[in-house]
Amino acid sequence: MAVPPDKEVSFLESVNLSFDAALATLDIPEGMAQYIKNVNNVYQVRFPVKINGQVENFVGWRSVHSDHQLPA
Repeated sequence: MAVPPDKEVSFLESVNLSFDAALATLDIPEGMAQYIKNVNNVYQVRFPVKINGQVENFVGWRSVHSDHQLPA
């Protein structure tokens, strides 16, 4: 699905568009595709960093789509 050039796309929409484009090239059953696409866990971290004498707070996220043993 193409996005009109004047529409701003969110990060989630961008990821979903990329996933769907990749999925279109593969022969994967729809149920398996949804299993891969759905996230099992989302971890959020917050941490302070001192930069030039000022404390800046950063937030980060990680999504885990599968609970298989790493590395894989």
